[in-house]
Amino acid sequence: SFLTFRLSYLFVTLVVMLADGLQGTHLYVLYEGYGFSVASLYCLGFITGAFTAPITGPLIDRFGRKKSALLYCALEVGINMLEQFPFLSGLIVSRIVGGITTNLLSTVFEAWLDTEYRNRGFAKEEYETLMRDSVVVSNLAAIASGYLAHTLAESFGNTGPFQGAVTCTAVAFVVILVLWSENYGKRLGQQDGEVDENKSKSPIAQLKETVTFIKSDSRILRVCITQGLTLGSLHIFIFLWSPLLKEFSAGCTYGLIFGAYMAAGVLGGLCSSGVRKIVTKILSPLTKGSYTFSVALFSFIAYEFSVGIYSPCEGVMRSIYIPPESRGSIMTVPSIIVNVAVAIAV
Repeated sequence: SFLTFRLSYLFVTLVVMLADGLQGTHLYVLYEGYGFSVASLYCLGFITGAFTAPITGPLIDRFGRKKSALLYCALEVGINMLEQFPFLSGLIVSRIVGGITTNLLSTVFEAWLDTEYRNRGFAKEEYETLMRDSVVVSNLAAIASGYLAHTLAESFGNTGPFQGAVTCTAVAFVVILVLWSENYGKRLGQQDGEVDENKSKSPIAQLKETVTFIKSDSRILRVCITQGLTLGSLHIFIFLWSPLLKEFSAGCTYGLIFGAYMAAGVLGGLCSSGVRKIVTKILSPLTKGSYTFSVALFSFIAYEFSVGIYSPCEGVMRSIYIPPESRGSIMTVPSIIVNVAVAIAV
């Protein structure tokens, strides 16, 4: 039934994003505490992501979306275990693998959802609702992760949130293994029942085919570029907010502030449908003033609110313009844009 399908996907989204939020709140603080260059390690993950994106996208469609989701969970468990030890070699490995898992996270779960949704013949009108629910659940998980990370950090130190992330990701692995069915992508233009004679194609050849397909429809290209630049700005924000607020106040409670950001995202997600229908012009008068801690924090929360409005709209656009059978391959393009933009900016 649609309810069972909806709940299984939303539960996996909940625990996966809970794990992602747990590590995200204290990553900067953890690396800084170890005495390593935060920018170098953070940048390394996105450089790896840029190089591996052309490979991971096509492999998701060919390897299977369920198996790719299981692979993501297994790799994330390993990463979060490595993060708990102050060894540079282990952290380098975790950042390199993290570049791959970032690509998987932004692609594999939605690719599975979109194809499975269509395969089961659910009503098209419910898709936007499911996208909205997914964003709201993701942000609710992130709110919870902020407060949980705060508690774990107080009890177990800066490695506590990463221990919690291992547990959450392991739970997601079990749920996906038991409840999800497998689905695959097809080559661009392949019809149902047609044998795919191009399975032996290299990832680079598949990438060229994908780029050609994207160039044939400017709407798909615009969706990819918009998503890549938007997510790029979000990842840059994730890197910069904690050191900036630390300059204004030494007593930052990172988990609680992160929870406030995600609360703004939830509110934005709930308002997304209404705002998209009624807003035709946005007036943003700029005023000069001193950059105090309160002004910066309020601006960051307002930014997260706008991200919450944008995210469900982005999911609907992908559903309209990007064919589900090649979702993984096409999403390679925004993944490359995200990784390159963040690596250069950081």
